[in-house]
Amino acid sequence: MEKQLYNQRYLDVRRRNTLKKALRLQNTFRDLFSHKSEKELHFMLSQCAHFHYRQKNQPLNEECKVMYEYLLTHNYNPYTVYKWFLIFATDEIIREEIETNSLSQKQAKNVVYTRIKQKEISRTFNFMEEARKTIWELLSYD
Repeated sequence: MEKQLYNQRYLDVRRRNTLKKALRLQNTFRDLFSHKSEKELHFMLSQCAHFHYRQKNQPLNEECKVMYEYLLTHNYNPYTVYKWFLIFATDEIIREEIETNSLSQKQAKNVVYTRIKQKEISRTFNFMEEARKTIWELLSYD
C-alpha cells in the first residue's frame, strides 16, 4: 500500500514537472522566435527532432540551429520536447486532465491522434458531398 502511494505521488510530481517544463520551453521559444507562429515553432521542433535522430538528411537552417543548440545545452531531447508540444498544443482540456492525472501522456497522445483523424475524415466526407452535389447539378443541366 505504501509503495503504491509513493508511486502515485512520484507520477503526480513527474507529470506536473513535465507540464511545467513544456510550458517554460514554449514561453522561451515564443520570446526567442516572436515572429514565428505556433505552427511554425512546431515545424521547427519537428526538424530538430528528425535531425537529432538523423531520420532526415536535411541540414538545419539558422533558426532551427539556434533552437537545437538551446535544447541540447539545457539537456533536453529534441524529440521528447516535440512530443510534449504536440500533446500540450491541442487542448486546454487535455492539459488539465494531464495535470489532474486523469490522463497519461500516452493516452493524451492517442486522443490527439484520434481527433486529428476524425477531422481529416470529416473534411474528406464534406469534400465528397460537395463533389456529389456538383456532379448532380451538372447532370441536371443536360
